[in-house]
This record gives sequence, C-alpha cells and structure tokens, in this order.
Amino acid sequence: MQPNRQHRAMYDDDGNIRLPIHDMPQSPSERAESQRADSMDEGDSDRMPTAHTGADRKRAPSASALTQGLPGIWKTVDEEPVAVATSVRSHVYALTTDAAAEARSQVAWSMRDAVAFARGLVRDARGAMAQGRDLLLQPVWIPRRNKAPKQRTRLALFFGDVLRFGTTFACLFIALFLALNYQSVSTIVSARIDPLASVDEANRMSRILTGGSDNAKSTHDNAHGTLLAALTVGPPDNRLLIPKLGLNVPVVTPTSEPLLREDWAALETEIQQSLEDGVVHYPGTARPGQAGNFFVTGHSSYYPGLPGDFKTVFARLGELEAGDEYWVYHNGDKHRYRVTEVKEVSPNDVSVLDQPTDRRLGTLMTCTPVGTTLRRLIVQAQEVDLLTGEALAVGQHTTKSDAPKVRMDMLAI
Repeated sequence: MQPNRQHRAMYDDDGNIRLPIHDMPQSPSERAESQRADSMDEGDSDRMPTAHTGADRKRAPSASALTQGLPGIWKTVDEEPVAVATSVRSHVYALTTDAAAEARSQVAWSMRDAVAFARGLVRDARGAMAQGRDLLLQPVWIPRRNKAPKQRTRLALFFGDVLRFGTTFACLFIALFLALNYQSVSTIVSARIDPLASVDEANRMSRILTGGSDNAKSTHDNAHGTLLAALTVGPPDNRLLIPKLGLNVPVVTPTSEPLLREDWAALETEIQQSLEDGVVHYPGTARPGQAGNFFVTGHSSYYPGLPGDFKTVFARLGELEAGDEYWVYHNGDKHRYRVTEVKEVSPNDVSVLDQPTDRRLGTLMTCTPVGTTLRRLIVQAQEVDLLTGEALAVGQHTTKSDAPKVRMDMLAI
C-alpha cells in the first residue's frame, strides 16, 4: 500500500476544486513528458513579451459576478415555481370566466331581440290579414241596366274574374290545339265513333296475313285463282302492317352516313325528311330477322302546312296492348311480331335503342300525348314464328308453310 499523500487543493474564483498536477502520482513516462512541457513553456515565456505585469494585470470577472446583476425574477422562479403557476392559472381562469360571461350576455341579448322581432312580424302579419279580410269582404254595389243594383263582395268579384279569364284562355288553347292537330284528332275520333269498321278492317288484314283469307281458299276451289292469292310474295317495298289499327304503311330506311360521321344534326334532318314518306327504320338498329332491336319511329301528329302524307300514322299507337301483333315485310320476307310491353319514357331515354345480342326484338315509337313532344310512347315486341307464334331464337328460321302447291297452268296469267 502506498502512504497517504497530502495534496495542496484549492478553490478557484468560480468555486471549483483544483488539485496540483505535480502532487498526483505519475508514471515515469508521464513525469518525463511533464518536465519537457514545463521546459518548453519556460522558454516560450522568456521569448514572448508580456502585455501586463505587476499591478497592471487585472483579473477577469468571474461568472458569479456576472450573475449578480440579473433581475430578481429568476431567483423568484427558482425559489417559488408553484406560486408562479398558481398565479398564471388564476389569471387564465379569470379571463376565461369573463369571456364566457360576455358570450352569455351577447347570446341573451340576441335571443331577446330575435323574439321581439318575431313577435313584431306575427303582429304585422295578423294586422295585414285582418285588413285583407276586411277588404275582400267589403260589399260592392254593381249597377245593372233596368234592374236594381246587385251587392257583391270583392272576393266574389275576384273569383268571378279568375273564372272568366281561365275559361277564355282554355277555350283559346283548345281551339289552337285542334287547329294544329285536327288530322290526328279526326283519326282518333273516327275510330271511336265507328269501332265496328276498325274491327272489320283489323280482321280482314289478319286473315290475309295469316293465310286465312277468302282469296287463299278460292285458290283450291277455283282453277282461275289469281297469282297474288296463290303466291306468298311480299310487296316490292318494305312495309309495316298493324291489323288492329288498320295500318299498312311503307318503311323508309335512311342512309347511315350521318350516323357514321356522328353528325347528329344531319341525321335528325334526314330522319325528318324520311318521315314524310312513311315510318322510319332508325339507322344503326337491327333489321327484321336479326339479333337486336328493329326500331321504327313515326309521327303521331305534325304541322298541317308541311309536306308529307303520314303525319298521323301513329296517332292511335297507344291502343296497342300486350298480345297484339304487327307484321313487317322486309326485302320480300314476312316477319311477325307480338307486343310484349307498352310504356312511356322520357325523350332523353336512349335505352330504348339498345341492341341485345340474344333476342330478336321490335320497337315502335312516337310522341305522346298527341300533338306534343313531352313523352315518348314505346311499344316493344318479340319476333315470333309465322305459323306457330312461338318466339324465335337468334339464328332460328320460321316454320315453312305447308300450303298446297298450285300448278302454273291453273293460274290466270
């Protein structure tokens, strides 16, 4: 064990404890290094001039002296942090309480003002209603020629004027509507006045289309039957036949060039021009016998002064019901359709033009009510077999007729 050493420790101006380095135990290498450093420091001090010596040398101020002049608040914070926090909390609470009280006061005043304003409105409204009631119930004497004056209230006179004005306006509107749509109205009224004539025409067309006409029977009994009765040949043009409505009208197919160019204005113009010659097979939709939707549109009413002979062709289209049938001749082939649904849609509903790939549909469209363009009347149908009446699948052919053949020498040609 080493003997105890007495170290000459001392405090510096900052209160730190300093120990002399020479008094601390050192190894031989450390002692030699320390001696070399001391000798170098002494040599340097001899060569360098001294700026301050003796009494001129002044001691640098210590850190404790610098902190003596700071405000006393730091001392307060260090000594009383709880008191400061309590003071801050008290001030914040006081400010919050004052703000809440002011807000409650403002809300209370606003509510009182709103209630007073509402009561004033109710009072003014009641006063105005009372004045209006007194004015409307005020009696008025109406002078009459060679008669005693008649007493009426202002309210009775007001309703009388409204009734006269409304009646006059309604009569003018009806007269103008009939003048513009008299052709469609006459078509509908004629069918209602003489329903038997419409039924007879429908039955006659149905017998011809289904092969049950008298002409077809006479072919077997009379050797001089006509060629038209014996041959199942369609008309030279495309036609639409609706037996229930007694319609037999041509079907016009516009070109598809405007549709391919997406020139909708030109497409609408071409459709309107085609409607002058019959009903229109809408461009881009399926043809009869194909998968898709054979879409046909026609006028229910149109301006009387414009050209065209088919302005009222679909005026009675709304009379069709589910189960009714119509026929189409297309490129010499006959196609049979049975109505499945009748509905009204918006003019902006283009879903009626959809082309399904698994069905053979047909659609007839016109404007409704007659004389307006507010809605569109849609009659949807399914293509069925000519003989059996069963729905035809895509790619399925109709059943061939088993009518007896007629020798050419039996025909009156």
